[in-house]
Amino acid sequence: MTDPKDFLKMVEEKGLFDRKKIHLNQAISDPEQVDFLLEAVDTTLKDRVSLLKELPQRIVNYGSHKGMVGQWLNTQHDYKEFKAPDFDVIEGSPESVDLFYSCLNFHKSNHLASTLEQIKQALSPGGVFIGALFGEYTLHELKDCFIKAESDTGAKPHVHPFRGLDDVVSLLRQTGFDMPVVDRDQIIVQYEGLPDLFTDLKCLGETNALKAQSKGLTPLSLFSKVEDVYQKTYAHPDGTFPVTFDVIYITAWKI
Repeated sequence: MTDPKDFLKMVEEKGLFDRKKIHLNQAISDPEQVDFLLEAVDTTLKDRVSLLKELPQRIVNYGSHKGMVGQWLNTQHDYKEFKAPDFDVIEGSPESVDLFYSCLNFHKSNHLASTLEQIKQALSPGGVFIGALFGEYTLHELKDCFIKAESDTGAKPHVHPFRGLDDVVSLLRQTGFDMPVVDRDQIIVQYEGLPDLFTDLKCLGETNALKAQSKGLTPLSLFSKVEDVYQKTYAHPDGTFPVTFDVIYITAWKI
């Protein structure tokens, strides 16, 4: 089994995600259908922004999901919003931003260390990066069920790998951010079946965008096996099953 640190190093060097698939997923997403998740994360992020002594003047919302924070920040001056950006190349001039905000986007960066460096360069001295990304325990139940369902034929990549909290802290420090505060919250949602989960993942823009994903359509028989494993391994007595969304929150300053 590949060591997680070696795997993440490979991701940084070679790139894990297909950018065309990422942009396609964004184009067909429908965030308003998953308000229950985005609003929970938005609320926490808004609290983080509210703790700032003064609301920064120049604000960038990168990868907007049209959440409440975006609407709130849009009432402030000098606000810019990038709805479907490239998460590996940060737009903007050096030292042109006082608050760089992003909700559930940068887990899809192929080169997170480079992305964080670009964010730091975009920030003015004293500027702050406040954001959230999915962490390592996101969809861990689904990943486990796919692995068990394909145990006879060999598991294929169906679920994105996500970074751990310690890895995010390490990258922030390596990049030179000052006083990074990183914590996590796990949002566990109960589903009645895989179709409902897959619909929500599509609305989030989080369907499989891995370069290594299997070519062609996944056979329906595999989904039946996965759901059977899910029911046997994780289901509650009422037949519903839990899905974990592990959210890592970041507040980091540029000195």
